[in-house]
Amino acid sequence: MELKTDPGNFSFALKTAHAKAENSVYVGDRVDDDIAPTKKISFITVRIKQGFGKFQEEKKNCPSDFVIDNISQMKDLF
Repeated sequence: MELKTDPGNFSFALKTAHAKAENSVYVGDRVDDDIAPTKKISFITVRIKQGFGKFQEEKKNCPSDFVIDNISQMKDLF
């Protein structure tokens, strides 16, 4: 079973959708499983601070592009 954090999974999704990472937005709550791997391949990242992920510190070498407290705040970002 492959892990969600495998960059190949994100690359496959982009290829399937005929999309480019730099034009795609990834929303996640975990710094380690969501933000870090997608940021490394140039997604625009939105971290939603909920669940256990809200207690994680941002990674200095690949911070989220946006941080929100709830999904309703997405409308104000773009």
